Amino acid sequence: MGCAVPGDAGPKGCDAVQAFHRDFIASGATNHEYDVERLVVDEDCIATDGVMRIVYPGRALAATGQPVENLDAYYR
Repeated sequence: MGCAVPGDAGPKGCDAVQAFHRDFIASGATNHEYDVERLVVDEDCIATDGVMRIVYPGRALAATGQPVENLDAYYR
């Protein structure tokens, strides 16, 4: 099982969730792999649990303050 973030750290409300996904797509970090280990479905919800690996553009990492050697490279 992967690492879990303690507590609930996600965006709240429709506008915040939409903004989160718009910003994520705009960052260019849309190359990812998701190994779903659990899938729970009921009448109102679908929940997944697993390990996600994301390839981040150097520019997106630099924008968060992470040191990168090459802004045009991709990092995982």
